[in-house]
Amino acid sequence: MTRRKALVAALLGGLAAAVAGAAEPDYRVLPGDTLWDLAGRFRGDPTRWPELWSLNPHLRNPHRLTPGDGLSLHGPSEEGRQVRLPLERLGAEGDTGGEGGPAAGGAVPGATAEQGSGAPAGPEEFSFARNRVLDFVSSHRLPRLGAVANPQPGKVVYGEGEEVALALEPGANLGAGDVLTVFDDRAAVAHPVSGAPYGYYVRVLGEVELRSVEGRRGRGVLLRTVDAVEDGYGLAPRREPRAALTAQPARVGVEGVILTGRPGQALLATEDLVVVDRGRLHGVEVGVVLVVPPGRGERAVQGVADLTSPLARLVVVDVQDKTATGVVVDSRAAVGAGDRVVTQAVSP
Repeated sequence: MTRRKALVAALLGGLAAAVAGAAEPDYRVLPGDTLWDLAGRFRGDPTRWPELWSLNPHLRNPHRLTPGDGLSLHGPSEEGRQVRLPLERLGAEGDTGGEGGPAAGGAVPGATAEQGSGAPAGPEEFSFARNRVLDFVSSHRLPRLGAVANPQPGKVVYGEGEEVALALEPGANLGAGDVLTVFDDRAAVAHPVSGAPYGYYVRVLGEVELRSVEGRRGRGVLLRTVDAVEDGYGLAPRREPRAALTAQPARVGVEGVILTGRPGQALLATEDLVVVDRGRLHGVEVGVVLVVPPGRGERAVQGVADLTSPLARLVVVDVQDKTATGVVVDSRAAVGAGDRVVTQAVSP
């Protein structure tokens, strides 16, 4: 055997030995597993799911686990291994320097950036495959065209396909075939920094198609519901679900904070709905991309700190006077109410 062949054989033998001796992951994902459940099982607290996410940078979307994937369950302090996050640039530039004033699963919008790294330069295209939720925060209670008024003995909630009675407002001018949005705007929202009242969270529950109208009474059938509909929920003009949009350049620099996510959801990541405290009056437009910049003292559980890349990126899908709703399209760490957001064009 020549010296070159011997060297090649030795290298191949070493590589095979390294592969054979590679450490088996701490856990293999089973069908139905979520980070929420695994954090409860292995860390004793399901709300610690971001720790597991930070230990597994190959998980681009913490809401979706693929059966068979290997997961690390222990950090460097537990087993001496260094944990690194994917330090991916999210297209941010510069900084204005001013001051701005998952639970796993869930029926939330799914956002996918269609433009890959090999695509030609141009505006980003986003599609929302699961966008059935159009929640937003309004500065006031919404005007109503009517309300669900269907009290039945022993029945308090209604679902998709069920018929409901409706009480219509005077002058609503509605008829059979009209489709209305069903909403609930009872939850008040306080600003996470100042604590001052900022508006009302509007949950969009689905749609109802009017089948008959007699005076101020009507009957309709519930369509495309995302949650249970209760007696007393309001009716508003139909809000068209957004299937896709193209990113738009920001015409003004905007800086604010995250107001809230969906009710009961404190930690927000890819595919989650986010409401920020800047809207139409501040120059925010649909399609503008906002980022959560680093520099808030990244949580220790997130691994090796990266002080240059945004923590998350979101695209605006709805704008109200003082608020805007976005969908998180990229994230390398969980974010939440109070975290700073800036327009991508002026972010670090």
